[in-house]
Amino acid sequence: MYKIAICDDNLFFIKQLRTMLKEKIRSDDQIEIYEYHSGEQLLMEMDHFFDVIFMDVVLPKRDGMSIAEELYRMNPLILLIYCSGTILPTTEAFQVQPYRYLLKQEMNQSWDRNIDDILHEMKLRNQKILKVTCEKEERWIHSDNLLYVMTEGKHSKITFYENEEKQRKIKTITVRENIREIEEKMDQETCYRVHRSVIVQFNYIVQIKNNIITMEDGQKIQISRMKAKKFHEKFSDYMGVKYRREK
Repeated sequence: MYKIAICDDNLFFIKQLRTMLKEKIRSDDQIEIYEYHSGEQLLMEMDHFFDVIFMDVVLPKRDGMSIAEELYRMNPLILLIYCSGTILPTTEAFQVQPYRYLLKQEMNQSWDRNIDDILHEMKLRNQKILKVTCEKEERWIHSDNLLYVMTEGKHSKITFYENEEKQRKIKTITVRENIREIEEKMDQETCYRVHRSVIVQFNYIVQIKNNIITMEDGQKIQISRMKAKKFHEKFSDYMGVKYRREK
């Protein structure tokens, strides 16, 4: 299920955009569209995270840019689309990096192609986003940011990178989902379950010695004997692909 929010105080514009989106949505797509007429209303009613938010830059009381900053603190994986009648955006508009900055006066010209791009990007990103439950709250984590996952009882403990106050920090949280559910969302070419209860992401391995992996945060992980041969094969393949890309 994809969730799209439109935040704009112009009801006619919302109606136009909703119509455009519905024309682009395939019959087998599960997409819900929500409407908000102010940034404050969006923040108050944001009891779930959205895949895409169309945000008017100029809104009553608080502008869309300050609302966007707050939204990103809640969920930095939102696909943000600024909608504006201003041709030259200010530098403040890009304090939070939008995926698109669309001009309302060009709605009948360039929006058709942009909507296609936005919906395509939404689906691509969703494939790599882990939606997990931590302390009864939904969290979104990009699977590429995971260092490793460990089983903790019936649940899992995830160690990952997260941007906090414009700094990249390592965090560890315990989530309700089990390791198999998380593994299904991860890129099988860049990760491997080295033990029944541990998945590692190849990109964050700094050393392998005597079948012991050292991760970027210093965590040491033992590779099980049954998994060792397959792990080394997969890791060699990964490094070969990575080397070719960097040449």
